[in-house]
This record gives sequence, structure tokens and C-alpha cells, in this order.
Amino acid sequence: MYARLYRTLRPIWPGGFEIRRYVRELERTQWLSREELQAMQFAGIKQVVKHAFEHVPYYRRLYQGLDVHPEDIKDLKDFQSLPFLPQEDVKNHLDTLVSPELLHKTYLSSTGGTTGQPMQFHISSSFWRWSQALAIRGEGWYGVRDFKAKFGGDLVSCGRDALVHAPRSLAISKVGYQLYRSLAGLRPQTPERSRPEAVGRETARFGGTPKTRSSPIRRGAIGF
Repeated sequence: MYARLYRTLRPIWPGGFEIRRYVRELERTQWLSREELQAMQFAGIKQVVKHAFEHVPYYRRLYQGLDVHPEDIKDLKDFQSLPFLPQEDVKNHLDTLVSPELLHKTYLSSTGGTTGQPMQFHISSSFWRWSQALAIRGEGWYGVRDFKAKFGGDLVSCGRDALVHAPRSLAISKVGYQLYRSLAGLRPQTPERSRPEAVGRETARFGGTPKTRSSPIRRGAIGF
């Protein structure tokens, strides 16, 4: 009963439905042929170029100055001929690199600055939800998803950035997950059991094996 309650409530927590939709999309597209993937990727590239031309002030000025129109991008070679985005332009034109209609939905993030001065840029919550979806799919590739569904495990997070940019959502998720574990009678997480080598030992102990094919999405797998 408790597991069913958790699985029912988990998607309605912040970003839950969006992450589940992304995971399903990743699970579907990972089996496409090379030709299908390349066609899908290029269609996405054309959409990005079209959006940038129509909605992003920086790129509208840039493309108009170069006499480039989205319809001119016929293949990958045409796309590769477009100019790179210099770091200095990111610093000097930060707000004009985002559509004015979407600017209020973004927040500032930055690089670590290991090669010099940190560079700021705008980012949206969808980026982190895609990151979580990618992590969930990756866990299915080497068997951790099934292990967590059976024996428990911490929620996928985005590490430092999740703590910095979404502390409230992360706290709600962790409290809810620990409540589920306590109701279901599962042992609490400890640093030892959370370490990768510990997960590897327990996976081997209970019969888990690395997988090259992602496990199908089951409703019991970490709430998705």
C-alpha cells in the first residue's frame, strides 16, 4: 500500500510529470537506428535555428547581418558554417541571448571558472529535469534502477546545482522519500550504503548484473 501511495504521489512533486515524460522519450529514442537518430537530431537543430532567428534578439541581429535565414539550413554542413558563439559575446549580451518571452522563466547559473573567470548564463528548470531523466535512464543500463526499486536508494539529484538552484524542491522530495521508506519498513540510507562501491557490492549480493539494454520503465522504479 505504501509503495503504491508513493508511486502515485511522486510524479506530482515539482517536475515529476515532466521528468517521467522525458524518461519515456529517452527510452523510446535510444533504440532508433543511426539514420533515424541523425534525422531526429537535424530536425531539432532546424527548430533551434528557427527559434533563435524568430525570438532571440542576439541571433536575429547576427543572422540578419550575415543574410542567413533558417530556410537556408538544408543539411548539417550548412549548420556547421554558422559562426560560433564567443565567450565575450555571452558576457556582453547575456540577456539578449534569451527570448524575451522566456527570460522570466530562467535563472542565472555559471561555469566553475577553472580556466579563468566564471561565465554566467541563463538556464531553465527543464535543463535539470532532462539531467535527472538522463540519470534515470543510465541507471537502467547498469541495473541500478531495478536494485533501487527492490531495496531502496536515494533519489536522483543534480548534485551541487540542485542544492543551489532547487533547494526547496529537493528537500520536499527527500522528506517524502524518507517517509515512504519508513512506512514501508526499509532501512534508512547511510553514507556507506550510498557510496558507489557499496551499491556495487549489494547489487552483486542480490543478483544484480550490469546491463547493456535499459530496463523497461516500471511504475515501481524510483517513482517513475
